[in-house]
Amino acid sequence: MVDDQRTTEDGDDDAAARKRNRLSFYLNRRSAGAAAYWQKKQQREQQEAQLQAEALRDMEPTAQNYRSAAQQALVAAMDVNKETLQSIQHMEHVMNETEAIGVESAVILRQGQENLEVLDNTLVHMEPVLKRAKKDLIQFFRRMMRDKICVCLVFFVLALVLAVIITSQLEGKATVPFNIQLPGNLSGI
Repeated sequence: MVDDQRTTEDGDDDAAARKRNRLSFYLNRRSAGAAAYWQKKQQREQQEAQLQAEALRDMEPTAQNYRSAAQQALVAAMDVNKETLQSIQHMEHVMNETEAIGVESAVILRQGQENLEVLDNTLVHMEPVLKRAKKDLIQFFRRMMRDKICVCLVFFVLALVLAVIITSQLEGKATVPFNIQLPGNLSGI
């Protein structure tokens, strides 16, 4: 039994040792990868620092560097001036177009104002004529109505006379209840 316990303990120790070995292998592998990563990062940083140092050395103030910098600034200023001049010319062109449109609009507005004034004067002169025409139409309508009434009365009188003649004929009287006397020269016709 003691042997069994030792075997179990040895087996446990072996298993623990294997776990430790695997863990250390894994950690070593990871640490090797991490170390390689940090090493590469440091190399890149050193290269960047060297490049910056070289760039600073190239930019040390020398007469030639000052001349080229001044020329570059002058060229840049000339480019800005060209762009500004082009912008000013474009603005001047737009301003001229706007002014021309404004002048055309002013002419059109003056013509419209003159037309409105002519129409207003025409309407002012036509107002008495229109009032007179209204009065004439009212009088014409009244005369027409009066004439219609007169025509209706004439037809009514004729219808009444006709009715009297027809009724007298129907009653058997050959005479007309009223005497119509014609002037002398018309009786011989």
